[in-house]
Amino acid sequence: THILSAQGRDRGLARDVFRSRLPERIVRRRSKAESTSYFGRCIDAELPTVRAHLLDGRLAAQGLLDVDTLERSLTADRLIWENRYGDIMTLAAVETWVRAWDRA
Repeated sequence: THILSAQGRDRGLARDVFRSRLPERIVRRRSKAESTSYFGRCIDAELPTVRAHLLDGRLAAQGLLDVDTLERSLTADRLIWENRYGDIMTLAAVETWVRAWDRA
C-alpha cells in the first residue's frame, strides 16, 4: 500500500504514472471527494421509502435492528446531525439482499 499511495497521496502511484495525461489539479489532489453528500441527497429524496424499507423489513422483523433507535434516526434532521448516511445505505443494501434471497 505504501507504493500505491506514493507520497502519502490517495492513488499516488496512479497519479504519478499518468501525470502527463491528468490535469495538474488531479495530480496534486490529496484525496478523492467523499460520497457522503451524494448518499445524503439520495436518502433525503426518498426518506419515506427508505423508512418503510427498513422499519417494515426482514431485518427488523427478525429483531436484528433496534427499530426504536432506527426510527428516531430516520428523519431529515437527525440524519444531517448524526451523519449516518453510510450506515443507512448499508442497512438498505443488506435489507434488499435479504429480500432478494427470500424471493429465490
